[in-house]
Amino acid sequence: MQRYLSAVIRYGLYGTLFLPLLFTSFTYFPWLFGKTIIFQIVVELLLLCWLLWAVKGRPASLALRGLDWSIIIFLSILIITAITGVSFAHSFWGYQARADGVFTWLHFGVWYFLMVNTFKKPEDWKKLLAISVGVAVLVSLTIFFQQYLPAAWQSEADGGIIGNRGFAASYLLGSIGLTVLLFTLWQSARRWFLAFPLFILVSALIYVANRGAFVGLAVGAILAAILSWRLITAERRRKVFLGVISGLVIIAGCLFIISRYYSTHRENFPEFARVVSFSNYFSATAQTRLLAWRIGWRGFAARPFLGWGPNNFDVVFNKYYDPQFLRFSFSETVWDKPHNWFLELADGGGAFGVVSYVAILMFAGYAAFKKRTFAGAVVLASLAAGAAQNFFLFETSNSLLLFFLLLAFVSSQFASDSAPVSPSQLAAFLARLWRSRWFVEAYAILALFLFWRFNYISLQSSYYLSRAQAAVSGQAWAEKSNQALSFPVPFVGETAIFLAERFTQLEKAGIDIAGKEAIVAAVNAADVLEKQSERYPDNPLFSVWAGQVYMTLGEKADAKYYASAEKMLLRAHSIAPLKQEFIFFLGRLYLLKKDFSRAIAYQEQAVASAPAIGISHWFLGLAHIASGDVVRGLQEIELAVANRYALSLDQRLYVLDIYAGAKKYDKVISEYRDLISSEPENVNWHIRLATAYALAGEKAAALKTAEAAVSLYPPLRAEADSFIKQYKLK
Repeated sequence: MQRYLSAVIRYGLYGTLFLPLLFTSFTYFPWLFGKTIIFQIVVELLLLCWLLWAVKGRPASLALRGLDWSIIIFLSILIITAITGVSFAHSFWGYQARADGVFTWLHFGVWYFLMVNTFKKPEDWKKLLAISVGVAVLVSLTIFFQQYLPAAWQSEADGGIIGNRGFAASYLLGSIGLTVLLFTLWQSARRWFLAFPLFILVSALIYVANRGAFVGLAVGAILAAILSWRLITAERRRKVFLGVISGLVIIAGCLFIISRYYSTHRENFPEFARVVSFSNYFSATAQTRLLAWRIGWRGFAARPFLGWGPNNFDVVFNKYYDPQFLRFSFSETVWDKPHNWFLELADGGGAFGVVSYVAILMFAGYAAFKKRTFAGAVVLASLAAGAAQNFFLFETSNSLLLFFLLLAFVSSQFASDSAPVSPSQLAAFLARLWRSRWFVEAYAILALFLFWRFNYISLQSSYYLSRAQAAVSGQAWAEKSNQALSFPVPFVGETAIFLAERFTQLEKAGIDIAGKEAIVAAVNAADVLEKQSERYPDNPLFSVWAGQVYMTLGEKADAKYYASAEKMLLRAHSIAPLKQEFIFFLGRLYLLKKDFSRAIAYQEQAVASAPAIGISHWFLGLAHIASGDVVRGLQEIELAVANRYALSLDQRLYVLDIYAGAKKYDKVISEYRDLISSEPENVNWHIRLATAYALAGEKAAALKTAEAAVSLYPPLRAEADSFIKQYKLK
């Protein structure tokens, strides 16, 4: 029995290293959520096997060292701050989109202890690292050749089987560190074969072109070089120095050639451009990140000790929202992560969260530094590289797997000879507890409950959510939506948000959503959102999405839903009064209700919050036009264009019709001439321009333009003659 349990544990842990290659096409967010749930299930089963093995094996004692304690303390603080934060459910269970709740972190903590207590020998760790490197190479190939993956597996973010470029970059950086670590552990000539996977991984990192990962790579490489320099003899230093100088000369020459070629062929190197272009570091993305960091700092200052609870940055973001975000795009007005792991920790867990996490790095780094070996230098450099990168990114289950694997290696191989810091009485108590059969049985019941309540039904709910998101009819959406919401999953609020988003998308696409089934399902989703908004009053997202669903129902089904829409949108606005998106929704609602004065008043609020943002003037202009004040409306639209709001073609034509109705033909003529200059073969622009000339009384220009239209499309001859006769152009 013992031998079989040991084999199950060992091979089960080997299997978890293949986590990054999993793709669950049957779930929503198939690149991340499904694989994380499967990982949790496997860990729960492996822990049960390990407890059974411990009971049979009767371990004599339990020794927890500094690194082990730092992990325990950090995970404990995550639990505490989840309880004291603004939303325990979001903190503890996380979101499907991120799959990084405290519950997931606890599973990685358990996985770490299973790894440390299962693999003791250096050969074990060489095998584990070799598997991880092999998996990373396969992941890299999916990034290079994503077009050959099944269509459902391909991601618009070009991260291969991991999905997102940023997530892939974080994983690749960790894999590079493990590859170099394996190189230092293998003493035979076979280690030079690792040059190939290292080349593949670095090439993939360049391909995904994440600047934060390159910062981490540079920090890790420099630190590894410094530490390694101190470990080699004086004679070898001279050889290494000459080798490094030669290498730098070659690299400098290559960079010179590349830069000269790149200057004239930059369109062929989009990934290279993202990294080397200095202007990219001051791009819109960089500016919005700085704005988000500023908000994150305000959130930390407001709750400096225990924070807002993990995974609640969206609450902080909306509470301290800066209207300047809309200057870049609507997509930049929604942030659930500050894209700075340490700032995210500060907001989620306060100072205690940051200090306890840094303590993990310090204990692991000290254990590696104390060994004074090349392997120790690589471990220390890998930790530094990951920390540097995390100033620009955040953790996911893929990168966490490598992080805890590295920590487990340090604990097993570097810290195993250090004196235990755990009290002997606690060790004895835990040892006795492990020997208790009732404890194992209790855990078996708990594991079964966790599997059913928080893993299996989560997969079921996510399956129906993915089907609802793929629905192309109101009836199909309604059926899958009701099924997705029928499961009592902890992230039901997030599910309802995604369903509400899809419902509004179907309406905008012109799909009939006014059928009985769709209305009932939409009301069901809105009701879930309304309850979530009452349960978590600091988060405006539930209110605003409920308001959008009700507003759509009011417009397409029954005006009675407008009252509920108004209630929910006002609630969202009260939580984040500066967020223009919420104000725009209120303005649109009052336009639908024909309450023009209130619609204009709210749109004026949006303009006042950031007068230099063009889209706010656009919506205010539309409100004035709807109220009948065309002159003021056109003034605001002109201000929108002056403030760099780019009108779509449909919007441009709409505005031209308004100008024509106001008899501002000079403006109409100028705009259509611009359209003709950009599309000289488009006969429609010639016809519209001819009409504008005729209405303005410029008969010669109207006649010339009409003839030009006929020359482009001769079948218009009869209509052109009728036009010429109507306006007496001859």
